[in-house]
Amino acid sequence: GRSFTPEMLRRLTYECLGMGISHIGYVQWEGDLADGLWHIKGTPAEAEAAKVFAEIERMRPVFAGMTRVQPQVGLYVSDARWLLDRWDAAWTGFFQDALQAGWHLTVMGDALLDGSLAERMPLLISINIGRVYDEAAKGMEAYLAAGGHVVACGDFFDVDAAGRPL
Repeated sequence: GRSFTPEMLRRLTYECLGMGISHIGYVQWEGDLADGLWHIKGTPAEAEAAKVFAEIERMRPVFAGMTRVQPQVGLYVSDARWLLDRWDAAWTGFFQDALQAGWHLTVMGDALLDGSLAERMPLLISINIGRVYDEAAKGMEAYLAAGGHVVACGDFFDVDAAGRPL
């Protein structure tokens, strides 16, 4: 589609590989999402996917035994915010800009948000994350108490999933 260029497909595939993802499959092979035309079937991105997978297959002996690179910065995306409201295009824009600038970061959600995350990922970026599940609020408290840092832009943990103030 217009959003998922061959260059983006190539970059994101190799980033996933570098972060230790053991399976890479393009979920949006067909269809579109609210934040853009992400389908790749019948587009130049589909042809690029075939090239990238062929490269990975040829490099299999080189990749054997390698481990993932652990990002030190995470773009925190609240499960409640994107599941109950919508995906914010600002997250995609920030992520792409940060990668363009050479940042080493990953998108992370509620499942990893706890006190132990602070040592592995000392900085989280939060953009327009006003709504969160109760468990995420507890996880963020533990993360901050353990020495984690957050740079927040826009709303930050304002309400729970039901809209009650935190």
